[in-house]
Amino acid sequence: SKIQTMKAKKYIIISVLNMLTKDGKEVEEFLENQLMLNADKICKFYGYKLSKKEKQKIVDRVFVGLSYKDRKNQHDETLQKKTHKLLFSLILGKITLSKTQHNKKAFDKLMDKEFQSYKSRITGVLISEITRINSDITLSNNGKRRVQYCSVLERNTCADCRNMDGEIFRVEEAHDIIPQHNQCKCYWLPVDD
Repeated sequence: SKIQTMKAKKYIIISVLNMLTKDGKEVEEFLENQLMLNADKICKFYGYKLSKKEKQKIVDRVFVGLSYKDRKNQHDETLQKKTHKLLFSLILGKITLSKTQHNKKAFDKLMDKEFQSYKSRITGVLISEITRINSDITLSNNGKRRVQYCSVLERNTCADCRNMDGEIFRVEEAHDIIPQHNQCKCYWLPVDD
């Protein structure tokens, strides 16, 4: 009957959105682990002595108004809204999943596009946060009073990073400059006085 079909469609939407929430928690745990692992590796590589609590504080720090968790949650919300919209279109019959392969493939393609976009955005958060953590650790543990901006020139490198390559800053001026764009990989190099 129509009522049972509508109930089944609503159940599918609720199930998918619950799955996205569960996956979002797993993504957050993954990010947390990767960021702490990176902080550990940077400290070990440079011989910096930071406690786990100090590293955690750096990992959790708010940068330009948001923590990495806030950024991830924004992307989760975007994915949930887009997925909800697609599933609601299914309920209203705007997207039909008849037995023809064409419609199933079209729906799969729409969903895959959203998940690939989400994956790309989360990768951007991870790369940018690793860069920020490296910058924070370098600046806070460096005995030098000056650092040189080193741009990593890639296809997505912004004009600011390109223009600042090689510039020298006092350590106290250098905080919160890096990263400057999504997936920024620029870094500070200590300079002798």
